[in-house]
Amino acid sequence: MPMVQVPTYLPRQDWLRMLSSFPFVHFSTSLGS
Repeated sequence: MPMVQVPTYLPRQDWLRMLSSFPFVHFSTSLGS
């Protein structure tokens, strides 16, 4: 599970856009999936 919780109500594109601006969060999410 990523250490930073992302609100699930965010649109998918906004979710990915936010992840792309936070490499560490993107890395953590990749490990969690």
